[in-house]
Amino acid sequence: MVILLSRPGKKPFGLSLSKDQDRFPAPFHGSTTSPRTGARGFTYLGLLFAIVLFGIVLATAGVVWHTAARREKEAELLFVGEQYQRAIASYHAISVNGQNQFPRSLDDLLEDHRFPMPVRHLRKRHIDPITHQAEWGLVRSGEMIVGIYSLAEEEPLKKAGFGACCANFNAAQHYADWKFVYREDLNLAFAAEALVKPNK
Repeated sequence: MVILLSRPGKKPFGLSLSKDQDRFPAPFHGSTTSPRTGARGFTYLGLLFAIVLFGIVLATAGVVWHTAARREKEAELLFVGEQYQRAIASYHAISVNGQNQFPRSLDDLLEDHRFPMPVRHLRKRHIDPITHQAEWGLVRSGEMIVGIYSLAEEEPLKKAGFGACCANFNAAQHYADWKFVYREDLNLAFAAEALVKPNK
């Protein structure tokens, strides 16, 4: 490449550059990473960290919710089991021809046909809140039903703080170990409670 130079009152003269100088620009010393590229990298890392943190929070919330739901079901099982326990005690407390009997079927608790007018010892047939099934395990004495229990095999969360009807549940390894059976002392306790309870 030829560059023309001139001075006042003089003829222009040429300055020739070699082809290599014309072809290759002078080297640039400095960083080739733009600030915008670095910002994008930090944004990606921040987003990745937020996703991981959100996943941990969701997992923790899921465990807490599951535990709370199980405790609620356990409380319902204790309530329902006591209702059957009370119903069996009520059925047994009424003697027929001088004999105190136990029911042969859970349906006998809904309608006791030993009398001209059927007696209801249980308001309704409860389902198992753990298994969500209507089937219960039955504790029998011969052909008579003296108690019920859940068929669930999971280990209970509750290990202490049981009421009088469930004082022996502390060492239970499975829900099936929570057996709601008739006991003479509980029969007397239920009867005393019914006497002091105000009529609604």
